[in-house]
Amino acid sequence: MKKYIYFALIFIASYFILQWGTGIILTFLYTPSDPWESSMMAASELEIVRTIEWFPILLYGAVAFVIAYGGMKFLGKRSNKEG
Repeated sequence: MKKYIYFALIFIASYFILQWGTGIILTFLYTPSDPWESSMMAASELEIVRTIEWFPILLYGAVAFVIAYGGMKFLGKRSNKEG
């Protein structure tokens, strides 16, 4: 039971770290395409569209799974050396 809790915690932590890290990188790399003057004129025309893109979610989940699986292997080797 302890292994499942460790796996879940490592998976959740790695998933959120991946999300946060890529968000920071994308924020730093973002350059607005419109100059400020034209964006002020378009402020009255606001359209909110929300779409869910499944590929990044699944990709982050797969990478987090690999990290969690590798972390469990690492913890298993470490506990065998100590015991």
